[in-house]
Amino acid sequence: MALQAVPGPLAAIGNQSPIQNQQQEAGPSVFNDGSAVIDDRFTYAQGAFPNRVYGLNSSDYVCTVDAFPTASATNNIVNAQGASATAGTSLTLATGTVQSAVSNVPIVPWTLTTDIYGNRLFTPPAFATNNVVTAGLALDFGMTAGTTFTSSTVTLSTTTGIGTGVVPVQFAGQTVNKNQIVQLQTTNHVQPELMFQPGQWIIVANAGNAGGTAPLVTQVQAIDYTNHYLYVTTAAQSAVTNGGIANANAYGSNPGIAFWPYQQDGATILFDPRQGLSRVLSYVSSSVSDTTATITVSGWDTYGTPMTETATLNGTTAVAGKKAFKFIKSVVTGVATLVGNVSVGTQATANGVVGLNLRTDAFSYTTIVVNDTFVTANTGFTKADLTYPATATSGDVRGTYALQTSANGSTRVMIQIGASQYGWSQGTNLVPGPVFGQTQF
Repeated sequence: MALQAVPGPLAAIGNQSPIQNQQQEAGPSVFNDGSAVIDDRFTYAQGAFPNRVYGLNSSDYVCTVDAFPTASATNNIVNAQGASATAGTSLTLATGTVQSAVSNVPIVPWTLTTDIYGNRLFTPPAFATNNVVTAGLALDFGMTAGTTFTSSTVTLSTTTGIGTGVVPVQFAGQTVNKNQIVQLQTTNHVQPELMFQPGQWIIVANAGNAGGTAPLVTQVQAIDYTNHYLYVTTAAQSAVTNGGIANANAYGSNPGIAFWPYQQDGATILFDPRQGLSRVLSYVSSSVSDTTATITVSGWDTYGTPMTETATLNGTTAVAGKKAFKFIKSVVTGVATLVGNVSVGTQATANGVVGLNLRTDAFSYTTIVVNDTFVTANTGFTKADLTYPATATSGDVRGTYALQTSANGSTRVMIQIGASQYGWSQGTNLVPGPVFGQTQF
């Protein structure tokens, strides 16, 4: 398509009364290769060949994390397993929690393809039932938290109106089964109901079976802003206190079947930074003799791209990993027989290390805010590893940040990344590396 230029100004007005209910696709505009401002020293010659507009890169910053990291732990992935295990032994994953390491979350991974030159590329997931994979553990799961119930009834508020009462209004004042209520936690988010809308598919940690080991996948019917309730279609099977709540897919041949780190806004689907937390791992043995044994973790990143890391143990001294995982599939021993038990957790440093989600070549490309305070020192920052091809021992393909404040579930971390001008200009769907980092291994 030829370049189009208009003198402006332009205004995208979105929903406007009285037609707002007819404009359901109104949402943010999205642009290829970021955005820029005109360099007024040059004149655009309409109809000239080639059409070109001179401009200045406006350095769009993309929010990739806006969440509350849970407390770091040395054993919330593997808890003292594997003494005397030989190479190739799969260690038993930890039983899981309701937020920091949630069990059995359904995901649909990105698919690996290889072109005629041998280049590896992952393509976006196709949400069909036969593509669903159950992740052993999901780290820092959810965009907010909620409590489920298994008995009794509850009456929804009689007040109506978005932000003040019940939506849709026909549910106002109804008495409903309490096991179809998710009461949202308001400790971190003042009005967490704003994250949801009727019809939205969600996943609630540990509420899907009586044993509390499977998540509940359900759909929001109504929102009670007064009591901080979500009224959902499928009843909880287990009472869970402040379990993580994440989005499930809104699209595909089977909506509502798997984790989906996006939020729909009209016709636009945006990556959801509230679900963008990923964590670097730590590895430690109970025996000083384990200095040659290796541990290999397989899993997926925040987007659902498969990834693998191999770390060599250093006895009872914890070894910090390099890659930021969102989901854990397996932890397997290798190279040498273990002597002691191995523990794997998210305490790569005292406060934990999180992933950056976009390729970050320098600290100056970031804006990091912790508990409303801007981080000005580059302490803890590790830039993207550009090793090509990536390996099981290379670093994170996008970069990481070691938290300098304790992660405790209530410390808010916001990370914005300003991809470089050369990144935007070179990145495409076939060559995403300049913006999203090298292809994961």
